[in-house]
Amino acid sequence: MLAHIGYKNFIATGRVVAVVPYNSAPARRIRGDAIDEGRHVDCTNGNKTASIIVLDNGTIVSSAFRSETLFDRLVIDKAKESER
Repeated sequence: MLAHIGYKNFIATGRVVAVVPYNSAPARRIRGDAIDEGRHVDCTNGNKTASIIVLDNGTIVSSAFRSETLFDRLVIDKAKESER
C-alpha cells in the first residue's frame, strides 16, 4: 500500500520504520548523515522540511508535511490494507 507524503510523492507503508519531527537535533543529525552517505530522498519540493521518514533499508525521506499528518495517513492506509 502507498501513502501520500506530499507534492505527488508516495511511500510504501510496509517499509516505514519511524516518522520523526524534524525540530530536534538528533533528527537533523540523522538527515545530515543520510545525505553524506547517499541514503537521503528529498520529497519537500523545495519547501521547509517538517519531518523525516525512516525506512527499513536505512533510507531517510524528508517531507514538508508534519509527522502527525503522515502518521495519520500511514495508520489509515494500514487499516484499509488489513480490511482486504
